[in-house]
Amino acid sequence: MPLDRLTPEDAAILALESPTIAGHTCKAIVLEPAAPGAPDLDVAALRARIAAGLDDAPRLRRRPVPTPLGLARPAWVDDEDFDLARHVRRSAVFPDPLDDAAVAVLAARAMEERLDRARPLWSLELVQAAEGGRAALVWKLHHALADGTEALRLADAVLWDREPAPPPRPAARWTPEPAPGAAALVAAALRERTGELVGGAARAVRGTASPAAWRGAAREARRLPGTVARDLLPERFGSPLDARPGVRRDVSFAALALDDLKRIEHAQPQRTTVNDVLLALVAGALRRWMAHHGEAPHELRAKVPVSLHDRHAHPDALANRDSFLCVALPLAEPDPVARLGAIAAETRLCKREHDPETLDALFGALRHASRPVARLAARLASGPRTFALEVSNVPGPADPRWVAGRPVSAVRSLAEIGERHALRITALSYAGTMHVGLCADAGAVQDAPVLAAGMREEARELLSRA
Repeated sequence: MPLDRLTPEDAAILALESPTIAGHTCKAIVLEPAAPGAPDLDVAALRARIAAGLDDAPRLRRRPVPTPLGLARPAWVDDEDFDLARHVRRSAVFPDPLDDAAVAVLAARAMEERLDRARPLWSLELVQAAEGGRAALVWKLHHALADGTEALRLADAVLWDREPAPPPRPAARWTPEPAPGAAALVAAALRERTGELVGGAARAVRGTASPAAWRGAAREARRLPGTVARDLLPERFGSPLDARPGVRRDVSFAALALDDLKRIEHAQPQRTTVNDVLLALVAGALRRWMAHHGEAPHELRAKVPVSLHDRHAHPDALANRDSFLCVALPLAEPDPVARLGAIAAETRLCKREHDPETLDALFGALRHASRPVARLAARLASGPRTFALEVSNVPGPADPRWVAGRPVSAVRSLAEIGERHALRITALSYAGTMHVGLCADAGAVQDAPVLAAGMREEARELLSRA
């Protein structure tokens, strides 16, 4: 049976970790008190719910194993000592009510801690408040294990329900496959390399003989100069978020009504999306934040991930499958409606010219180039002169969810910052609300709540003019 290798994207994410950069994401799931007469949520009930869904989420029982001598990418192997109690824990009772500020503190702490690479790369902590009956689940998932889209698929499988009292599900029965030893890993890597050489040659022959392949390559070649100019050329201005990261994180959240964002979207004269509105709110918040610090606002570029997932993929095939585009945020423009119009015009152009697909093809080809070229491409795609911050938006459940009978009131998402990118913004919609999570390096961006408040103020301004 072939090894379950990390994809090139997942392996690159795993390799990005450093003493100051962690590789995981975090979901802070807020639970309201149970209905009168319903049993209280305890860690045993939580583990039982997760155990019942693990067959639909096999990667949650697997750990990454490196290949000796770096002959191939790491592989996912079953954790023969897998124990849910190691991954799902109950914290000490939180002494205060679990309001938004308290959840932000819990999430910041979670972003600072590391996952154990000797085990499956996730953990879930149940936090219960001493007052008010609220609870929170702080769920960490390594980005190499699942991106935002796949994290929601995992939540559907193992965590939440679509009704308050679903029929009970038995725990999955599972027998782990023995982990391969070093000799087996080396042998598999050598076999795969031989197969890749043969397969690559065959694909090259088929490609040169295929008119469709020639036409596709010609289209990509025509698109490439414009895509590179829009998405990869260095910015004209330095970024105030260009800072060497420390280990501490500052977290803040903003909740925005989806109906309000759609009203703003529909009020624009040109085709606009909710994601364009989100980027305009980020631009306005950054403009306010720079003014707060006495800096003159200027254009900054945001990297916007674009999912290329196969929505029908098997659960065993969970992997990051993303491309991106870079969007100029016109912070120097004082009119918020004009800012939104400029952003929407640029994203329309990038989509019309298929920039995400062209970039995916470009970086896919560069992965097979020489190591110096591949390293140069990686620096180009992640440097602070290419973009200032990353802004992602993942659509979550439109309808309410429950966890062990407790209603979910909010699902907040965070992703780790990058080297010399001191701020990361992650939006996730749930049951009519877009929850925006801001994760910042605590030394470089000491006032993330100012940015969160700026997004809310920008939404009110745009709504007043819709």
